Amino acid sequence: MQSRFYRPLCQVWTERISAALKAKERFTKVGEQCNHFFEAGAGFMWETKFKRDYFSGTLPSPKFKITIAKMYEFVSIYGPHLYWQYANRKVVSHREEHGIKIRPEHFGDPNDPAVQQAFQQVMMQDAGEIAMSKFANELMGSYLNWSQREQPGGSLHMQMAVTETLIKGMGSVWPDVYSFAGSEQKFTRLRYRTIDNLVIDPDCTDPLLETAGYIALRHVTPIWQLEKLFKLKAGALAGRGNNSSMEQVSRDSVKNESGAKNTHDRIEWWEIWSKCGVGPRTSALSHQVLDELDEQLGDYAYLCVAKGVEFPLNAHPDRFFGEDAATQEDVASMFEWRYSGFGEKFPVWKDNRWPVSLLSFNKLSRSPWPLAPGAPGLGELIVINILSSAYADQAWADRKSIIGFLKSAAGNVKAALDSENAIEVVEINDNVQRSITDCIQYLNKPGRQNNLLEAIDYFSGVFDKRVGLSELMYGESSTQIRVASDIRTRSEATQIRPEKYSKDVAAWMSDATQMELFSAIMYVKGITLTHLLGGYGASQWDSLVASMPIELAMREMRASVDASEVRRPNHERDTANMQALQQYLLPTAQMFAQETGKTKPLQDFLSLASESMEMPALAKLAEGFDEWRPPADEESQKLAQAQQQAELENIQSDSAQKQSAAKKLEADALATIAELGSEGEGEDESGEKAKEIQMAEVEFQQGLQHKQQDHEQKIIGNQELLVQKLLFNEAEATLKESALKNQAAIKNANARKTKTTTRN
Repeated sequence: MQSRFYRPLCQVWTERISAALKAKERFTKVGEQCNHFFEAGAGFMWETKFKRDYFSGTLPSPKFKITIAKMYEFVSIYGPHLYWQYANRKVVSHREEHGIKIRPEHFGDPNDPAVQQAFQQVMMQDAGEIAMSKFANELMGSYLNWSQREQPGGSLHMQMAVTETLIKGMGSVWPDVYSFAGSEQKFTRLRYRTIDNLVIDPDCTDPLLETAGYIALRHVTPIWQLEKLFKLKAGALAGRGNNSSMEQVSRDSVKNESGAKNTHDRIEWWEIWSKCGVGPRTSALSHQVLDELDEQLGDYAYLCVAKGVEFPLNAHPDRFFGEDAATQEDVASMFEWRYSGFGEKFPVWKDNRWPVSLLSFNKLSRSPWPLAPGAPGLGELIVINILSSAYADQAWADRKSIIGFLKSAAGNVKAALDSENAIEVVEINDNVQRSITDCIQYLNKPGRQNNLLEAIDYFSGVFDKRVGLSELMYGESSTQIRVASDIRTRSEATQIRPEKYSKDVAAWMSDATQMELFSAIMYVKGITLTHLLGGYGASQWDSLVASMPIELAMREMRASVDASEVRRPNHERDTANMQALQQYLLPTAQMFAQETGKTKPLQDFLSLASESMEMPALAKLAEGFDEWRPPADEESQKLAQAQQQAELENIQSDSAQKQSAAKKLEADALATIAELGSEGEGEDESGEKAKEIQMAEVEFQQGLQHKQQDHEQKIIGNQELLVQKLLFNEAEATLKESALKNQAAIKNANARKTKTTTRN
């Protein structure tokens, strides 16, 4: 198996990775050059190993080797604009955003009671489902916002990926599951890994990697750690190392008696995520095992290979034989997609994704490798550094002052030139029959030309246009701006490229957060989030989130990040807007608080002002307004008391009138009943009396309702008025009870009258 299947399989994948590295050479070389202008030391271009890359090695080395760090300026200005703070991650459902709106006519005739009943039932069920979906989204959003702050390294992973994208053209973060030391609780994170270690199928011809058959990630790990990671026997990889740690280099510097050195203690290995099966599907490499693996695993496979190792690290041949030989499920588990670094299983291919989120700004239509932002200006940047070195050399040469004098005056003149005194007196020999200007004279040098400075300035301006730098980004202007519209126009034009980059960053962060969302559903348990969600929230996490099938989550839940959440807040603009709105909103909020006692609008306004002005103390001040009610002046208080007293008297008068009316109505009802009980009374007269009583009761109820509505708002908030309202309600209840008794008595009297008439 190892000689006829595994060895050829590993050799094929090693050749594939070599081809992918070669296809990446253009991107790698440009990225290295841009990185040199970002972080390399002064004069790196003039080193022998770099001369051929920058100017074919034909220029002589200058005395002053200068590096103008224009790439550092570009990164330091654009970087904070693109990523300034943690993003606010939001989770929504597709149904919540784009779901259909159910209407009664979808069930039939809207006037049909059965249709209306069916519609109400469906609406109640739909509202319940949406409410639970929103609750699950809130739980997930709370966790994702917490996880990015809690993960080791915090925001540094995102910052490094953005910086690498600005320098080399592409950055990456990889989703992962981790546990803290000594704990089995699992959490999720996004890890930065340099783009230098990633290779992509050389046959890929699109920036979205849709035509890529595989991607691979390079690792260099100590041999003992690799054996432990893949559960290999100790010494299984002995002698396979191809890299040395600095510790080993220091040990080897002190040779033993025989002069022999130890073998390498680290090994380079590659993780491969394949969408084209375990191996090449060609007749040149056909094997029964390969056919069986392709039939069982399908297109999506995961392998770990190392040069010089004749078997995949994740599928040692010993695992296929013996009493504990791997079953079909075990084999499928060996080759199932995982997180980078041989982590937990991660079948993200089900959502048509690779286990990495890539950020780039300048995508190329027929290549997976983008163009670095600084690549178009590399030519100008090289010229700027060459001319700057030449200008410094010229300035150094021009520092000399060449003086000519007669040989006979050499002693006195040379001593004066070497002296440090500000004024030096030189005696001229009387025997010299010449003028002083003939004896001592400065030799004229050719005038310095400023064409070097002009050329440097020209190429510097061209480079700034290539990468999108401008004077406004530096807070400068070479011309005086007199019209505000010119400033606005220039500012808008300057922000076009940063705004585009910022949206790219937000889309990339949304994509990465989506994969972290999948990871949280698969591996995070509610009990580990009790500190964050509380007991009930943790139980609902297990019920609503952790139990959700990953395929359903991939179609239903969507995580997103807004570009405005990532960028640096514009506190100056926000403060100006708050000051402009203050004269309108603040008085309204104060009046609302004074009349209702509700201070939340005022608190919200102060919180926004605190955030825009960066004054945390103002936010604490807003918290103290929970029970705040602005004091009224004395006249207002007296007027309010007078109004309350008048209302109290009116209520008392109304209560007395209503009690009197109730007694009168009761007396009338009793008289009517007595009249109905007499034999001489006719049915017409009794009916008229009953109608009059009913009409009086209706009018009384309407008047009572109007009175109650008029005084409802005025009564609340005053203790004495509240008591009177209770008395008012008691009188109303008594009146209603009397009316009901009267109606019942009238009905009984009519019934008796009917029976008597019938009997007669």
